Amino acid sequence: MARVLHMCPTCQKPATLAGEMKVGVLSIRRYQCGHSETVLGVAPQDHDTLDITSLDGKRPFPYQIEGGRFLERANGRALLADEMALGKTVQAEIFLKAHPECLPAVIACKSGLRIQ
Repeated sequence: MARVLHMCPTCQKPATLAGEMKVGVLSIRRYQCGHSETVLGVAPQDHDTLDITSLDGKRPFPYQIEGGRFLERANGRALLADEMALGKTVQAEIFLKAHPECLPAVIACKSGLRIQ
């Protein structure tokens, strides 16, 4: 049985995926047509499909989701240095929700945020 068909980004023809290699956050896909493609980590829309809701029903702001994407591009090794009260904890939790293999994790925050 043939593998799932993809569209080759170079020749724009349906192509079968011949192989894929991961290097850090990059994926290098090789197609049977002979072309290859480099893809960066998780696609941005994947973070949007995660069910991230606080106990009081709030959802992250778009800039917080972008912070989660930043952590994704950095393979989780980054410093979030936003201003106070902009949701650095939420950005880290977005990354952790997408990568449960990184758990357990330690998040240092104010005691009032522990409930969230």
